[in-house]
Amino acid sequence: MDAMPAPAVTAAGGNRTAAGFFVRPAEWLMVACILAAAVLALWQAAAEARLPFQLDYEEGNILNAGWRIVSGETPYPDPQAFPNALNPYGPIGYWLTALGVKVGGVSFTLPRLGNIACGLAIATLLALLVLHCTASRLLAASFGMYFLANGVTRTWIPLLRVDMLAIALSLAGLWLCLRSEGRRWPVVAALFAAALFVKYTALAAPAACFVWLILRRDSRRALRLAGATGALCVAGFVAMQAGTGGDFFFHMFRTHPDPWTLRRLLGIFVLVEPSMVALAPLLLAFLVLGSWWKSERARAAALYLICACGVVLVTGGKAGSFINHFLEPIVACALAAALGYQALVAMPRTPRLAPLLPLTVGMAALFLTGAFTQDARVVPLNVSDCAELYRSVHDSGAKQVLAENVGVVALAGRTVWDSNPFVLTQLVRTKAISGEPLERMVEERRFDMIVLSDEPEAMKLNGSRRWWGRVVNAMDANYRVARICDCAEANFVLVPKARP
Repeated sequence: MDAMPAPAVTAAGGNRTAAGFFVRPAEWLMVACILAAAVLALWQAAAEARLPFQLDYEEGNILNAGWRIVSGETPYPDPQAFPNALNPYGPIGYWLTALGVKVGGVSFTLPRLGNIACGLAIATLLALLVLHCTASRLLAASFGMYFLANGVTRTWIPLLRVDMLAIALSLAGLWLCLRSEGRRWPVVAALFAAALFVKYTALAAPAACFVWLILRRDSRRALRLAGATGALCVAGFVAMQAGTGGDFFFHMFRTHPDPWTLRRLLGIFVLVEPSMVALAPLLLAFLVLGSWWKSERARAAALYLICACGVVLVTGGKAGSFINHFLEPIVACALAAALGYQALVAMPRTPRLAPLLPLTVGMAALFLTGAFTQDARVVPLNVSDCAELYRSVHDSGAKQVLAENVGVVALAGRTVWDSNPFVLTQLVRTKAISGEPLERMVEERRFDMIVLSDEPEAMKLNGSRRWWGRVVNAMDANYRVARICDCAEANFVLVPKARP
């Protein structure tokens, strides 16, 4: 009797018996849907990156830090001095912003395009990680592009922020660590240290690599990696402290006094959840089938997922946190989901619903990307009056401008008196910085114009996360609303009241 033929193997490693026959077409349809979603997301992001005004609260502060560097100033000045500049991130992101400002002038466009490039790098590195862990080019393409197609990335990728750069550097270190099995630990350590000097919460990949090497019983390389990363961070910290007169420490570690609450963490997760729900069945398969422990590569993916989720549990509940804190967990979820899907279709008898899983992932990615590019964005683009407002501030005779929208001041070429109203307010409330100099300037009506997201009378009634009580009272007593605009962080323009 002739031997039974071996079952044909799909790109994901499953068989073509029963439901397995439909797995391969479903996988190709998933690739097509996610590719379309990623292209749509990038097209929209590139269009938004060219908008000549601030789209996110922190963008103006980062642009101002870049301009300070180009002007020969430090992004980490004395926090007690006024004008007040508070920059809570590491220097590498600010240096790259300064390079964009030096090449393209004081503008958001070039630094934002750099952020999009970092997003593309993350997608590429994620694809390489999936390929390394699954040996499937099809799954690598699908889940790598999923990072670009999901709604959280779609919202964040066109913005001038530092998260994409930090994740790209740490993900490069993770991929190199796994690919070389820790042999290239000096380069990996340099990448991890660079990521930490962009944003010091980029701890998930270094922690995952260290534990992975320990579990492989390669403690020598694990300790070398940890020691080299730590040594580079200490050396960089000492150099920055010396170069800033000791103020670097305050900017890094004293500018986050805002409280952590479970309600804030859950509220952000509700916003992020649609971008992760398509991966949920595959993540469940990854955990339930035990594929996370069957190989060293899958074990590394599980460790990265655990570490990424652990970091966001600590940082995501802060009052100043937002959906950007979930970007790296989405990367880790996509990697684990690829392994979970491969484990499902590689079972001796392919589950009947297996073909629905890639279809669900692809269609959800395409649908959610379309939703996020229309009216259902997490961060609505309230910018219809921004162009006119920015032009009027630039062309006005106002020499001293205080603004919640820092971009309107930076692009007008005026002095930025408060580069981060939210952080300054938290520090004033905790008595780490005195608010009297700014309060006095408002009381003396030394600002020719104040630009706010809300009017002082409403802030007195409802409170404010961006301004403390005494300065709000001073604004209400000494300024009047001269203009109402539809522009993010700049809905009300105040001018001094006439003196009696």
